Amino acid sequence: MNTITARIQLINSYRPFIYAKTQSIESRLIKCQLGLCFSGFLVILISGIGFTTILLETIGIRDVFEWNKMGIFIFLFIGSSINFKNSVYQYLLLKHIRFLKQNSETFVEYKINEDLQKIIKQLNQPITSVILITTAGVMIVGAVINVMLNYHFSYWDYFKIPFLLYTFYFFNYFWTKYKQLIENLIQVEVEY
Repeated sequence: MNTITARIQLINSYRPFIYAKTQSIESRLIKCQLGLCFSGFLVILISGIGFTTILLETIGIRDVFEWNKMGIFIFLFIGSSINFKNSVYQYLLLKHIRFLKQNSETFVEYKINEDLQKIIKQLNQPITSVILITTAGVMIVGAVINVMLNYHFSYWDYFKIPFLLYTFYFFNYFWTKYKQLIENLIQVEVEY
């Protein structure tokens, strides 16, 4: 488990890689970059619109954006945030595979590979955060009701709270896993 081949096999066990193993690293990186740019743009745009809308409505300005019309954006936000998370992890792992193949003489310690195996196992598991699942579910139900009632759902204003909770907890969840993964990858890349 301390060879480059073993490390590449560990990385290839990341679930989103299962379907694209036959493609070259470069083509997988390009597709990953496109997905990352698109989903990252949507996450930043929609969270920015959401926060701006909430802030403006708090101070009494409702002319720019309306929270009442955010139902469709909620679906896009949840989907693109999950895709963004996966795309970032894929991009980092693919770049690491490319590094490993270019430095084939590199020797990786058993402990580092064992840590990577634990990290990838965590990344392959579905999101288990009760707060993330609950807030996403509540927002989806509220958005469906709001859209079905032609944006006249009287309780939709209260869904700002789950939006804020989901956004903060999602980025916290993402950042925690990101730091674990990047620290493991840097241990190998900087050392060699």
